[in-house]
Amino acid sequence: MTANQKAVLGADATAQKNTIKFLRGVEGIAGFRSRPIVDGVKSFLGDIVDGQPVVVTPPGGFTNAADYNAFKTANSARNMVLVGANDGMLHAFNIGNMTELAAYIPSGVFPHLKALTASDYGVSGGTDHTYHVNGSIANPIDYKPSAAGAWKTMVVGGLGQGGQGHYALDVTNTTSLGAATTMVKWDYTDVNDSEIGYSMGLPIISNVRTSATTTVPAVIFSNGYENSFDDTASGGQKTASNTSALYIVKADDGTLLKKISLPTSGTYISQGLSAPWGVDIAQDGILDYVYAGDVNGNMWRFDLTADVAADFKVATNAGGIAVPIFKAPAGQPITMRPASLGVASSTGTGIGNMVLFGTGQLLKDADRSTTTTQALYGVLDKMASSITTLTIASNFQQQTITDEYTLAAGTNAAGGTYRKVSTNDIDVTDPASTMLGWYINLPTLSERMVITPRIYNNRVNFGTGIPIATEKCTPGGDGWIMGLNPLTGSVVTKNNQKPSIGIAFSFLDINLDGKSSAADRLAFPSGAAYASGFKTPGIPTELTFIATSSALTSAAPLVGVDPYDGSGGFVAMREANSQGVGKGYGGGGTQGTMIPRIDSGDEGTVCSGTVGSDSVSCRKLNKAPTTGVKVESSTWREIK
Repeated sequence: MTANQKAVLGADATAQKNTIKFLRGVEGIAGFRSRPIVDGVKSFLGDIVDGQPVVVTPPGGFTNAADYNAFKTANSARNMVLVGANDGMLHAFNIGNMTELAAYIPSGVFPHLKALTASDYGVSGGTDHTYHVNGSIANPIDYKPSAAGAWKTMVVGGLGQGGQGHYALDVTNTTSLGAATTMVKWDYTDVNDSEIGYSMGLPIISNVRTSATTTVPAVIFSNGYENSFDDTASGGQKTASNTSALYIVKADDGTLLKKISLPTSGTYISQGLSAPWGVDIAQDGILDYVYAGDVNGNMWRFDLTADVAADFKVATNAGGIAVPIFKAPAGQPITMRPASLGVASSTGTGIGNMVLFGTGQLLKDADRSTTTTQALYGVLDKMASSITTLTIASNFQQQTITDEYTLAAGTNAAGGTYRKVSTNDIDVTDPASTMLGWYINLPTLSERMVITPRIYNNRVNFGTGIPIATEKCTPGGDGWIMGLNPLTGSVVTKNNQKPSIGIAFSFLDINLDGKSSAADRLAFPSGAAYASGFKTPGIPTELTFIATSSALTSAAPLVGVDPYDGSGGFVAMREANSQGVGKGYGGGGTQGTMIPRIDSGDEGTVCSGTVGSDSVSCRKLNKAPTTGVKVESSTWREIK
């Protein structure tokens, strides 16, 4: 431990040792609190608020590397779950019997550990509850640092409100995680860089170029939020005002490859960056572009196609000034990671990338009472080398949530409250079209985006939350899960066609027959239609999708010799939503060998918890129908 870390644990060596003993589970220390008894058992596990669990199971990535199969075989018995808690630790449990395998205290939470020992901790009027390991953990990624290196599995997590920074762990062998010197790979906090803020979002793990012929596995993460917070007394650093930056570090040791800072003055100031989403044009395992939004409503594109990391950059306008691809109206912060998918014409020619995101934030208590209208967006980035920043006045089609319908539960009815969305035409696949995207203003007071968008074939799923402004300590509110056509913002259609010609279908199995059919339509007040959203009994947590089927996806094969000699396969790719990296279009950058990987189909089950509840609810999602759906009028007499 450093001198600063020791100092925040207690005034002297004895006090410091007592704090450490308490964290290790020792009870009866004079002046310290006694942990509660739950169901007759002393409870040592702290509260878990925003820390979503992540499982480490047998390796299942996709790579062309010949030695990966041996790694999969050697680790075929892995069975562990990781979760961060507000007791100062990231916990690792055996899934089979929930035996704790390891616990790790990131350096960034040290300033808060002493508070846990207070006898009045968490009591009204006493020592305030503090956050610790309260951030997100990226799904485990298998990688090898070089051609001669051994395969490893790593996870990278953030601290959320618990601290400013990220940490990386080696979780290759879950039966014997080993000593801290082998398990802990690195951490990157505001001790390293003053622009590091509170880390709320998921990082990306992928390969990046280091020369015209080499790549290296890297972690790409945003700086987070509120980096002007003064924690200098405990060894941290702060900025004069909140800023934004994207960091690219070596996966194996955390060495900084490139930091891309965003403007702190001018028209497009950036003061806190969302989690990033990556684009891999050739699906060769080498990252080409990154999208991320900020609290000022800007959506940025970062270019990682240069041969050396020193030349990675944020996109600029014709004058060479860094500008976003899109600027949302005032009061619409972008705090959740975006997603994107490639947009092609009917002949297969690439047009650009549809960037999908929502606005709103729930970072501070004051955010709960914010009533500025928030929105969902689909922005077409045509990947111009110089950017003209778009706004909703730039030929964007507005869709609206027209009305709701409540269906009683029954034998053949999935009860709940549903939303209908307008069907205004937009066709971004037409090269002659001047339309550059769509948006939906969220209709409910204080409704905002609260979870990461997910793309599955014919739809994008968004999750929104409606907090109760007066409840600061007790979770509450409502939420919605929306299922939309990603290219139009309207009802989902087969092959994402525009509403006027597309075969619409229900993304939800309403009549519980296990398929999409006309019987899934609902009798909305404005007319029968397929639902485009369903209400949740609280603010939803991140979605989990269990696909019924999946398929190998590919991209255009490489013509000629791979200049990177297959090193794009040194990171085993995961499904796009799981890794945070999807296919797309763009110019520049030498490409390597294409790697087939599995992407989920659109049929399956989506599950989500709700904030403040220990229950999880699931809904069946339909795939697109194989043929058109004929609607008989008698069907609607039965429903009505």
